[in-house]
Amino acid sequence: MQALMKTQTTGNLTDIVLRVPSASAEAVIAGLEGLFRLSGHSLLPMNTDAEASHSLEEVFPERSPAMLLRGYRSKLDMTQAQLAEIMQVTQARISEWESGKRAVSIRAAKKLAGLFHVPYQKFL
Repeated sequence: MQALMKTQTTGNLTDIVLRVPSASAEAVIAGLEGLFRLSGHSLLPMNTDAEASHSLEEVFPERSPAMLLRGYRSKLDMTQAQLAEIMQVTQARISEWESGKRAVSIRAAKKLAGLFHVPYQKFL
């Protein structure tokens, strides 16, 4: 396996970027996580803009259906009105779902799941 590595130091931190074959990526990540854990550090995933990447679970730890819906909508940079049009409901209904004032129906949850490419159970 051949790996390419690039480093950049800013202040007290050094960014290390590795490029490895896709088939080996999971094994390399697991190995690096183990090494970092042993040294008392952790790996933080980065997005394509070289910014720290956080999972939805980190951003919304309580993971309520309302918070998840708001998070998924925001991730797509979509307004409540735009989502309402896609879902064929009112913007007020989207607001009720996102505030937790009204539960999402199974039918709507399945439509949201298709839109956001996640299991529909997340919205129930």
